[in-house]
Amino acid sequence: SLEADPGMAKKDISGATITLGERLTYNGEEQTQTVATVKIDGLTVTYTVSGNTGTNVGDYTLTVTGTGNFTGSVTKQWSVKEAAAVVTKAPAAKSLTYTGEAQALVNAGATADGKLVYSLTVNGEFTETIPAGTNAGEYMVWYYAVGDDNHSDSAKASVKVTIAKAKATITVDTTAINVTYGEG
Repeated sequence: SLEADPGMAKKDISGATITLGERLTYNGEEQTQTVATVKIDGLTVTYTVSGNTGTNVGDYTLTVTGTGNFTGSVTKQWSVKEAAAVVTKAPAAKSLTYTGEAQALVNAGATADGKLVYSLTVNGEFTETIPAGTNAGEYMVWYYAVGDDNHSDSAKASVKVTIAKAKATITVDTTAINVTYGEG
């Protein structure tokens, strides 16, 4: 870089190339976009930066202003990208036995990054309503977290649930049985 020389004309940095540091991912906290280098005509620019902090997902503009032997300013777009939503508590299969009525198949899961949705098929319609089953058999409950403004959707996952067959109960009314002995 150049040292300040009172007799030297300052170099305008309009059109300078700004190289940014690592791209930022949403984490719920204010973050600072770093500037790795600012160069013009092969010279490394001395500078100050403004507009390089942000919290939420979105696009931002930072301004680099030349200092020392450099003058003027140049802007650069930067962004905070979405973080993946996390399922903080997976839905848990209920222990179920056939009753003839529809039964919720799982205990609700949870996410802090949006809302949890469910479906009985991997490519089916997902809703916040917990799926129900009536008949005895195996069910696959699919779920994922739909991200909010700062989170992308989580990957789909599933939990297997079984509604067991009901045990048959046979009741015999012995008062209605007539038994005859000795005829024959």
